[in-house]
Amino acid sequence: MKKDVWVSICGLHFTDEEQDPTEMITSGEYYFRNGKHYILYEEAVEGFQEKIKSRVKISGDSVEIIRKGVNNVHMVFRPGLKHLASYQTPYGPLLLGMQTRAVQIDESGDRLDVRLEYDLEAEGERLSACSLTMQVVSREEACDK
Repeated sequence: MKKDVWVSICGLHFTDEEQDPTEMITSGEYYFRNGKHYILYEEAVEGFQEKIKSRVKISGDSVEIIRKGVNNVHMVFRPGLKHLASYQTPYGPLLLGMQTRAVQIDESGDRLDVRLEYDLEAEGERLSACSLTMQVVSREEACDK
C-alpha cells in the first residue's frame, strides 16, 4: 500500500434506546514496519481549533489507537481483553473500559479493513455495545475507481 491514504471510520454505539452512528473520512499516512501496520491521521473537533492526531497500530489480532490533542487516550483492542484507559478531556479525565469481543483485520493489495466489536463503559458503568469499521485505501487506488 502507498504512503498516502484515505481513512474512513464508521462507528456505531448501541444503547437500549437508540443507535448513535458516527462517520469520518480523512486523508492520512500509512506505514508497514516490523510486521505492524501504522495509520496516522488528524481530525478536527467541533468548537476547538486544535486537531486531534491519531495513530493506529495493527499487529496480529491487536489494534491500538492513540489520540493526542484536545482529547488524549490510548486504547487497546484484543479479543477477550478488557482495557482500562484514562480519557483526558478539556473538562477533566474519564476512566474508560473497553471489553473487546472481536477484532477482524483484512488486508488486500492497496486496502486494509479493520472491524472492532466491543463493550464500552465509563467510570465502571456500561454505556453501550460498539462497533468500529476502519477502511484504509491508497489515495492513488481510490482515485482510479
